[in-house]
Amino acid sequence: MSDNSHSLNDLSTATRAESGGSDSGREDATDSGANTPMTESSAGGKMTIEERAARMEALRAKMRESTAANRKDLIAEHDKAKFSVKAAARLEKQRRLAETLRESMDAEERGEDIERKKNWEYSIEENDEWEKRKSRKDRRADFQFHDDAHAARRKYKKDLDLIKPDLVAYQAQKEAAMSQGSALQAFSGGSSSNAVTASELLYRDANTLLYGDNKPSEEAIDRVVGKINH
Repeated sequence: MSDNSHSLNDLSTATRAESGGSDSGREDATDSGANTPMTESSAGGKMTIEERAARMEALRAKMRESTAANRKDLIAEHDKAKFSVKAAARLEKQRRLAETLRESMDAEERGEDIERKKNWEYSIEENDEWEKRKSRKDRRADFQFHDDAHAARRKYKKDLDLIKPDLVAYQAQKEAAMSQGSALQAFSGGSSSNAVTASELLYRDANTLLYGDNKPSEEAIDRVVGKINH
């Protein structure tokens, strides 16, 4: 009987010890969970703040690498296109040179004058224009600087060569002047002074009293501004 009572006492003591240990384990787990900055449980496949920050930094690094790679590819494509244009121009120049050399060799074998044969391809008007340009270039072959007036004159002469007459604007101005003169003649009974006024609207000289009514086009203004800036 005494043995049975001792056994029961030992069993109850062991049971209390086990229950106390489990309670302290739960308390430790609760305390450790309170001290750890867990936003979501890791066992459920969710991330902590540190893991989120690390992932964000990895995404930013990947974005920087992608931007750098895209920029590198863009520069490579630009260089390739530039090289393609230069290569095409170089090949075209080489092709023309080879064709000229071949024509010269063929003409030499046949005993022909290549320069004379080339001149057959141009008309009389084109040849006269070429001769004028050549003689004008020879007259302006003095590239030495003498003074500011001489340099300004050479620049002025060079700019005159670039001026092209605007026949469309001239025709429109002529039609407007003549139509205005016709209206004045119809209103006043065909006076000769109105006809003179209409003529002065189109053909003006130093004695013309009309002035200050010219309105240049936007293209003309842009051309003058571009010439001044350069």
